[in-house]
Amino acid sequence: MAGDSSPRWLLVMATGSPQAREDAVGATRSLEDTMTAIGFPVYTGREATSWFENNFSRPMFQMDDKQRHTLQQCWDGALNYIVDGQAKRTQQTVEACLNPLDTLLDGTNRRDEDAARIFDICLLEVRALHYDGKIDEAYRYALKCRRLVPDARPSTHLHPPEVVSLIMKADSDLHAQKHGTLSINSTESNCAVFLNGRRYGQTPFQSGPLPGGSYWTQLECPVSGASRVHRVHLGADSLRVVIDSVFDRAFSTDDGELGLHYATPGIMSTRLTADLHKLADAANASEVFVVAPLGERRVRIDRFVPARNQIVASVWLRLTPKGDGFAWDAASTAINELISERSVDLSSARPIEAKPWHPASLDMPSEVEKNDDIGPIWLGAGLAGLGVAGLGTGWILRQHYVDASGEGGTRGWHWLFGGLGALSLSASWHFWLPAQPGVPWWAWLAGGIGLTGAALGTIAALVPSECTVRGTQSGQCFHEKINSGLGDMVLLTSLPLVGIPVTYLLREVMGDSSQVAASTQVSAHGFSFGFLMRN
Repeated sequence: MAGDSSPRWLLVMATGSPQAREDAVGATRSLEDTMTAIGFPVYTGREATSWFENNFSRPMFQMDDKQRHTLQQCWDGALNYIVDGQAKRTQQTVEACLNPLDTLLDGTNRRDEDAARIFDICLLEVRALHYDGKIDEAYRYALKCRRLVPDARPSTHLHPPEVVSLIMKADSDLHAQKHGTLSINSTESNCAVFLNGRRYGQTPFQSGPLPGGSYWTQLECPVSGASRVHRVHLGADSLRVVIDSVFDRAFSTDDGELGLHYATPGIMSTRLTADLHKLADAANASEVFVVAPLGERRVRIDRFVPARNQIVASVWLRLTPKGDGFAWDAASTAINELISERSVDLSSARPIEAKPWHPASLDMPSEVEKNDDIGPIWLGAGLAGLGVAGLGTGWILRQHYVDASGEGGTRGWHWLFGGLGALSLSASWHFWLPAQPGVPWWAWLAGGIGLTGAALGTIAALVPSECTVRGTQSGQCFHEKINSGLGDMVLLTSLPLVGIPVTYLLREVMGDSSQVAASTQVSAHGFSFGFLMRN
């Protein structure tokens, strides 16, 4: 597919909410039927999803008890044949067992017992070849066994010394001679790296020498979770792979259709163009047609041209009242309009000329409003300035509070000004924190420092700090100063630091980094932690 030089087209459904998926599937299949009947070179859904799952990425495979039972039967059968001296039957049994698993190693190798069983079955083939006097073939198959389960160790109880020796020689040669290495990184930090289902480390990851061949790689990230399983082909040279965990969370090959599914329309508008380009590059597609359901049985179809990296035309259609697709004449008219790069709304009673849908149009202001977009920048700077000034004033008033021994007109004013400062500084994170998936390490560090400071401040605020009146003979304290104000200010100054990782977490949960920020609300009588919402 990727090697085909002839122009081919992809159909991709893109949804901004889970509820839209049903309409997207029906509309995509209807459009595919029409384009195929007309004769356009479109990849059918099954063909496209099969290619992507075999060559690009696929969902993780889950091994069940029935398959484990089959694996055990393979081991028992191959072992009986090798004990009886039937080398040929052993080889046939092993290959029949292992060949179907070669593309499913991400799931079959996850459990240590299953990975060990696959490795043992593979070594029976090495043993059979060695018995036949095919030492070179046995060595090459030992390399294959090492590729299938990269971290397994041969059992000296199950395998004879000559088989164990071949595996040890293969491992020694891998480290002594030039062999391929695999470097894996991700768009999200500190992701666990799995190679053929075996956990190998975390990103950024650099493997040791590995036998050439196909490997299935997968990440498990702190925020985005498990990625899709990616197939990589390793040769004699080093290979560098970057897995976009956010893209993997959106991309699907379910129901025999290519799909990009986003948590919100805002995320869809931000990422759609880059994600479409990624799919087109992988499949060498010259055109991508995007089906986006809009609700109320309305669907928008966009034509994306990878070479121009833009949506060149859009058509709005309405699904048939009783069916899941379009009327034939409506679908064929829509395709002709898109090919001619004309945008038109066909969902109303009569066609209305329109402009192509812009991927960022949901989030960007109109031309008239663009000059107002500078406001949030100055608002963020103003809030940060007020925050620093408020906290500084709180520290000054805290000293007045100490000088007055907790008495007089300044009592509690450090709470008010410091609280307003903490509130303003927390709100300013919304405008200053850089956008990126997940929570960066420095944000966790800032949050940890903030939590520590808040805990120490709370203790200092509640525990008596000094005695102001003490008996001259007994030494008994007659008047304790409950709060010197130091704990209050340490607490208030620390809370905005806690808001940094919380803001990133909320961006990830809410799905739109421009909508949520952490805030701290404080008054002279107490404080509360909350969130600021931006429309």
